[in-house]
Amino acid sequence: MPGERGSLLLHPVHLIAVTVFGVNDHWLKEAWPGSISGKLSDVAGLIVLPIVVVAAGELLLRRPLDGRVMCSVALACAAGFAIVKTWRPATEMFAAGLGWLQWLCTGADGMAHTVAVTLDVTDLIALPAAAIPAMLLDRGDPVLSAVGHVKNQLSRRVASHR
Repeated sequence: MPGERGSLLLHPVHLIAVTVFGVNDHWLKEAWPGSISGKLSDVAGLIVLPIVVVAAGELLLRRPLDGRVMCSVALACAAGFAIVKTWRPATEMFAAGLGWLQWLCTGADGMAHTVAVTLDVTDLIALPAAAIPAMLLDRGDPVLSAVGHVKNQLSRRVASHR
């Protein structure tokens, strides 16, 4: 899928990270609370967020973005994560913003949601995960190429039936 806009959204690493993020936040944290379930979401989030931001940029700009953009976005996400995990005012602002975002996404009825965000410097152990999206952007990735080939074949078939 070299050069395909939004292609990283379909990469298996991204799909696994999204799954881990959802399962962990909605089930594992309650079933097995502890440091491992807390760190899983941090790692998954540092993989998912930069990919979603870059894919949205690619789709809005209607062109693929290069590795420099992904590195910049991943670095910004990592910096934001570090600030939220180490500075109480940032933690509180992030929790409030996330609560309002969830409130908007669920129909904006009633009061804004309360979101628990933990100020925990040990969460910084997840920071190396921010490098993963930049590594995936290698447009020569065989998984992305295979997915792109299937997508191109489907597009051609749809176009030929019009």
